[in-house]
Amino acid sequence: VMPWWKSQVVLNLIEEHKEYLIINLANEFGTVRWTNNAAANLTTFKNNYNTAIASMRALGVNVPIMIDAPDCGQSSTELLSIAPGMVVSDPQHNLIFSAHAYWAAYAETLPAIEQKLDEAEAANVHFILGEVASTQDGNSCGSISLADIYPMILEEACSRNIGWLAWTYTLDCSSGRQMTTNGEYNTLTAYGSDLVNNPVYGLKSTGGCGATALSRKSVTPKARLTLYPNPAGNQFSIEGNQAIVKATVYDISGRKLKEVTSGFDAIDVTSLQSGGYIVQVETEGNTVFSQKLIKN
Repeated sequence: VMPWWKSQVVLNLIEEHKEYLIINLANEFGTVRWTNNAAANLTTFKNNYNTAIASMRALGVNVPIMIDAPDCGQSSTELLSIAPGMVVSDPQHNLIFSAHAYWAAYAETLPAIEQKLDEAEAANVHFILGEVASTQDGNSCGSISLADIYPMILEEACSRNIGWLAWTYTLDCSSGRQMTTNGEYNTLTAYGSDLVNNPVYGLKSTGGCGATALSRKSVTPKARLTLYPNPAGNQFSIEGNQAIVKATVYDISGRKLKEVTSGFDAIDVTSLQSGGYIVQVETEGNTVFSQKLIKN
């Protein structure tokens, strides 16, 4: 995965959006408890991440980097045991550690949940429950109910001021853990409504654990561009509010496929196979944009 992160097109995207960006290098990467040698595999997990983080920092990436716990994100204890040392190893000391609370058979009772979240508090690192859900995958998608577990997790997280993100808003293989039926707020499911309206931990709670509105500030409108049509057939055009100097097309691995310095109203992509690409556009205002292009 690291060659993709270190590709120039991705680095440009990070630079463009760094003011409000957190990157997660590998979702739920690695196994530790689920192996025959947990200690050795935890060391490998730590060393691989430290190397990856150092390589990103050497390329000028200073944004927060989120690290998921191993074992499908579940193993918070194992992650937290190495987290302080990883913060020290990071040249920017700018890491966030995330556990995914699919805790059936890991921490499914109140005392066990309290222990896990106490460990998070005691570690003195930035920690978040990166996924909380109402079902967990077992023999099939969402076959294990967490209906009695996730409320305990959120109540205990609330009491410790630990932030959380819920899975998922829509389009999941388990309809039971969808917050909406079609992606619209007015179609909240019972699970979604609980996450929003629960008087203790819901987003609208007024008891101290509700969501806080982000601050706003006035900004000068930035230059904009549009790729049209997108998805494209044999050609596409670039429209924007600044003069364009150059456009470069990359594949998703960051390999440069095409570069043009004129004719931005009809860029030929006949030679490209169907799929996804990144188009990087440079303007006379020394602004670099990157947008995804789909080729039919």
